[in-house]
Amino acid sequence: MPPILTAIIEDDAPFARMFEQHFKRRGSGIDCVAVYPNAEEALEKIPLHPPEVALVDINMPGMNGIEFISRIRALCPSLICLVLTTFDDDTSVFDALKAGACGYLLKRSSPDEIVTAIEQAVAGGAPMSPHIARQVVGFFH
Repeated sequence: MPPILTAIIEDDAPFARMFEQHFKRRGSGIDCVAVYPNAEEALEKIPLHPPEVALVDINMPGMNGIEFISRIRALCPSLICLVLTTFDDDTSVFDALKAGACGYLLKRSSPDEIVTAIEQAVAGGAPMSPHIARQVVGFFH
């Protein structure tokens, strides 16, 4: 099975580097093809060579991750966007999902959980951190 081509859109360089190194070191089947420090650069470059998956932070300088997801999905409709953030408030969760994110993960997730979430998303799933999944379910009750 070919590796899953993944881009990281994250302004916290050490955090992004940690995941990039984990993907390489683990032999996980995830190939990090690019790390973008902001949404504007990602929006400009991703359409030229789209990966399968984008891990997107919400809180970035300039354009936030939610606006980025909405705009990149218009340009690359098959791109799978997974939010990877510290924000767990209802507004952020639902705005990201409405913008086109197919999953929502918290940064406190382990690197192995992120790898599993990427695999689940590519297989057609909608991975969410357990705390986020409970919020979504709670909304409908």
